[in-house]
Amino acid sequence: MATGRPGLQLPGALDAVLALDRPGLLDSAYVRHEFSPGDRLDIGPFQAHTRSLPHSVPNAGVRLVADGRVLAYTGDTGPSPPGTDPAAVHAAAEREFDGRIGIATSGLVVDLA
Repeated sequence: MATGRPGLQLPGALDAVLALDRPGLLDSAYVRHEFSPGDRLDIGPFQAHTRSLPHSVPNAGVRLVADGRVLAYTGDTGPSPPGTDPAAVHAAAEREFDGRIGIATSGLVVDLA
């Protein structure tokens, strides 16, 4: 399980995600950057803040910041027993962030433009 230790490596994490797609299909759509959880990266107009997430395999989340807007993303958002209570997630987010908070739900579409 991943922990919040600085310097924790996530070897093969991106390879596992890319293996879900046809080989080579996305090659021109991304630039691969190795990072350790806790690293901060500047990517185009975004400041990306990475964090280790608890999971059964190495996993990291990212918080993207640009023009005063924030988007936090994790790659593990599917349902699991005993599930996730959206109200509890919202309350936890409010303890850490004083801006507008939205919780992902099945079928949600977000326009980032």
